[in-house]
Amino acid sequence: MDFIVVAPSRSGSTMLCNYLGLQPDITCHYEIFGHQAKNQSFHTINICSSINTKIDLLHNIIPDLNPRDFSAIKIDIDLISKIKHSFINGNNSLSLINILKEYNPKKFIGFKILYNQIDLLINCDFFDYISKNNTKIVHLYRENLFLQSLSKQRKQQTNIGVLRKGENNTNIKITFNVNRYKKDILEITSKKENIINQINSKGVPHMMVSYEQLCGENKTKTFNSIVDFITDSNGNFIEIKNEELTFQKVNIFKPEEQILNFEDIKKELRNDLNFQRAIQS
Repeated sequence: MDFIVVAPSRSGSTMLCNYLGLQPDITCHYEIFGHQAKNQSFHTINICSSINTKIDLLHNIIPDLNPRDFSAIKIDIDLISKIKHSFINGNNSLSLINILKEYNPKKFIGFKILYNQIDLLINCDFFDYISKNNTKIVHLYRENLFLQSLSKQRKQQTNIGVLRKGENNTNIKITFNVNRYKKDILEITSKKENIINQINSKGVPHMMVSYEQLCGENKTKTFNSIVDFITDSNGNFIEIKNEELTFQKVNIFKPEEQILNFEDIKKELRNDLNFQRAIQS
């Protein structure tokens, strides 16, 4: 495994993986440790839960998938412990990494894992594995935690997490919960700091990238630097236009256009820096 995108939810990780996967030398899988695929045309593979599951069973399933769809497979959560065991110990009977490499001929291969999915990998040292296997980390985060919480709450209330190319982007207003926002700040900040500490303690090669950098005026330079980091400057970078991406941006509306109780929120968060920056941008 060449690289892993580590990120909290609603931080642009799908966009980043989408962009990287369109590069000529890179394959970037989505959430291979994810469980559900609501409102997404992802194939869900429920592999036999027997401890004796062999790689041959996977060979029998995978040919039925379109190779492009394979980049977004979802592994049944009941198998997380077995996948984890294989991932850490290289068990040949169920070697996820070998399977991913076999079905992807590109030079550099990676996937994304969210903060909460790392928490599911109990009893294994995820970052120790990375440090021992020369795997790089692209650590994605979001600078504006209000907008991140707004995106999370919007997904929870509308059940819409991503839009595929060509789908209509309809603004559905939500009721914003300030207490949920405050909890999000504490949770995201704590997990981010913990992951940074683990990365540093293990000496893992890593690159910090913000959502804002991916969407800002210098986004081409940012994506180019990520490709250079992953490939040690040996990859062929191509610029991808937004309309070429499989997944399109969901939250294109201003906060006041998304929030039903905006006037109440405006009063309650009048001294909140993240909120003030969000409504002024």
